[in-house]
Amino acid sequence: MKNWITKLLYLLQAILQKRDKACPYCLYSPPKIVGKKKKIIDICYCTKCHLYWTNPIFKEKNFYSRLYETESLSAAPLNEEDVRRLLRVNFSNSGKDFRKMLKWFKANSSGNKFLDFGSSWGYFLHQAKSFGFDATGVEISDKRAEFGRKNLGVRILPNIDALISEGEKFDIVFSSNVLEHIGHEIKDIFSKLSSVLKEDGLMVLEVPFFDMSRGKEIFSLMGAIHPLGFTEEFFTKNMPNYGLKAEVHYGYQDIVPGYKPKKDGQAKELVIVCKKS
Repeated sequence: MKNWITKLLYLLQAILQKRDKACPYCLYSPPKIVGKKKKIIDICYCTKCHLYWTNPIFKEKNFYSRLYETESLSAAPLNEEDVRRLLRVNFSNSGKDFRKMLKWFKANSSGNKFLDFGSSWGYFLHQAKSFGFDATGVEISDKRAEFGRKNLGVRILPNIDALISEGEKFDIVFSSNVLEHIGHEIKDIFSKLSSVLKEDGLMVLEVPFFDMSRGKEIFSLMGAIHPLGFTEEFFTKNMPNYGLKAEVHYGYQDIVPGYKPKKDGQAKELVIVCKKS
């Protein structure tokens, strides 16, 4: 699906589709409109749970599965020669070298069962396995999941529900740049992630920082692909509802030794470190 087609469909939905009357996460109403995009898409804020979202939230069957087949969300080689090259250099200088982060996970977890929620084609899972983790991924794109299973030998499932029904538990649950995409599924995702996390387990979530101090410029983060915007307040207020104590950091450089902060002008991320008790 080309980006311009997505944008056109979204604009048509924004004109024709009824607006949500309540927050997609906590269902509090009415929403507070804090801005607009293209003069017809509302940027809403929930004064109860502190979530920002686009109203309407784009709906299209198999949208993210199709989108992942392009490079719109996460650039991936998706050819075997590129993967062999990355493996030869252990992902060095590729933007996908997570050794420093995995050392931090190893030092801060008492177990080795690792879940990567939104694992794409498994580049993080493969590196986690080399660090001794028993790593599992969840990925909605069948094409990327199959590519990872075939070329990296990693375990990737299509959704988290199978893990829940089987009662499988993890010492670490990790999700990087996924939550901002999931739209109305935000309502149940934290209860699902918490349900597969062991007691005293570690959950680490990474999302773009929806920093309203940047003014209207921040609205560029949101749209059909990124319908949700997160602040520190969202996580500190809501994570305790799932038995999670949350610490919010403005980038991995605050917690991971040797991790380089993003350059000036790049969008900052929130890194939420949660402990289940």
